[in-house]
Amino acid sequence: MEANDVMRELMRWYIKSRLVVYAAVLMSLLGAFLMGYAVSSPPSYAAEVEASVKSFEASIAGMSFLAASLARFASLLGTVWISYIPIAGLWYAAYAMVNLGVIAAIPAIGYGGVASAIAVMIAMFFPVAEGLMLGFTLVLRAIKKNVPSRFIRYMWTQYVVAIVISLVLLGLLSAGA
Repeated sequence: MEANDVMRELMRWYIKSRLVVYAAVLMSLLGAFLMGYAVSSPPSYAAEVEASVKSFEASIAGMSFLAASLARFASLLGTVWISYIPIAGLWYAAYAMVNLGVIAAIPAIGYGGVASAIAVMIAMFFPVAEGLMLGFTLVLRAIKKNVPSRFIRYMWTQYVVAIVISLVLLGLLSAGA
């Protein structure tokens, strides 16, 4: 089989598989969020989360807009950076969505917390899905399938673009919060 034919077949596989992987990742993250939302947390946990949120907001209240936005961005990134690891990122993203669901169900957080949780889920969605696709491709390469290097570079490019999109979305979320 010629190299161009292999590349063409891999691109067909990628296009077909991408939709399935995107749907599976979206459903797993949404399911994890709803599972966390369905859990009833004790009042002491709700009070602890509310105190933590108020403490963080009080610590950045005296800062300039840029410094407060950077503090929020660093806090968000410190929470979700593990989801950028290919394949393992799906597990951590689902774990984080369960926690966001639990927090979003607290009445003191309100609808703003739910909207922020969904925005974080959307921001984590892209790198998790592309990380799975990259992981599948690397597994194909590892089991001695004929995967051209330029396809691996293409997958890495897609993954890096997904991370950049995620960082931009997290930055917009932290600036708008």
